[in-house]
Amino acid sequence: MPDSNESKDNQPVSIPKRRPIRLLSVISIMSSSLIFACAGCCYLTVFLFGPLRVDGPEQTNQLASRITDWTLPADFSGKSGSRMKNALFRFDIAMFKQKQGRGTLVVAEFYSKVLPAPDRVKGTMDFMRQNTPELKKIDVEERKFLTLTVRDLPAKFELSHGEDRASTTKYHQVIGNFRGKSDDAALILQYEDGVLTDKDIDDFLKSIK
Repeated sequence: MPDSNESKDNQPVSIPKRRPIRLLSVISIMSSSLIFACAGCCYLTVFLFGPLRVDGPEQTNQLASRITDWTLPADFSGKSGSRMKNALFRFDIAMFKQKQGRGTLVVAEFYSKVLPAPDRVKGTMDFMRQNTPELKKIDVEERKFLTLTVRDLPAKFELSHGEDRASTTKYHQVIGNFRGKSDDAALILQYEDGVLTDKDIDDFLKSIK
């Protein structure tokens, strides 16, 4: 008959299991808190330092002149714009319309001491599209690229042609980024077939300085 003490010694010892740290949950909570904190800061910034809005050709032209100097395409004139400035960043945006409503031109410049250049350019483009409902969503059928020199730096432009998704209207589109007077600037120009010629566009882009 086996010894009772020996039987007890041979029995497996039950070791309490440690609960694994839920790292993913902790990260999710911290990320959510950070997002809400940033959103709160952005809301407070907009509340305290709301954008200065402008209307009409003269004020819009003055605002655009803070970004760059150029010669507007034929039949385009200033419509509206806004300027936001605080200790962290400055954002200027100006919109121009073709007199018959067959084209839109938007230019913007985003200056920030914090964000790197690629983020500024992408953020500027996204902001322009989100805040300019006049811009069309175009299904591009063909495109070409052009590089010019603005303020001694390369300026890249995409020239494309396609169809407005909301209609059968054919549109031309010019998207570009270049060095503005203070920082990186971007523009979006859309116009219907027949509004501007290739020479008009060439002259316009070469006028940017």
